[in-house]
Amino acid sequence: MTSKQGQENNGNGKQGGQQQGGRQEPSPIDVQKSLKGLDFPASKDDIVSKARDGGASEDILAELEQIPEREYETPADISKELGKLH
Repeated sequence: MTSKQGQENNGNGKQGGQQQGGRQEPSPIDVQKSLKGLDFPASKDDIVSKARDGGASEDILAELEQIPEREYETPADISKELGKLH
C-alpha cells in the first residue's frame, strides 16, 4: 500500500503543479514560436491576437495578457516584459 501511495504521489506531483496555482512559466522560445510572423512595432492587442491565432497555450496567453499596454519594437521587448512578471 505504501508503494502504491508513493506512485500516486509521484504522478500527482507532476500534474498538480500545473493545475494548482503553480502554473509553469512558458519558455521564451515557446512564446516566440506562438508569435511567428508578428509585424513590429506591435501593440499588446496585436501580440495577444497573434499568439491566440498561432495556437499559443493558455499559459502563454495568460502571461501575455499581463504585459503593459504599449508598443513593442522587437521580440526581445516582449521577453523582457515577461521576465519582469516573475
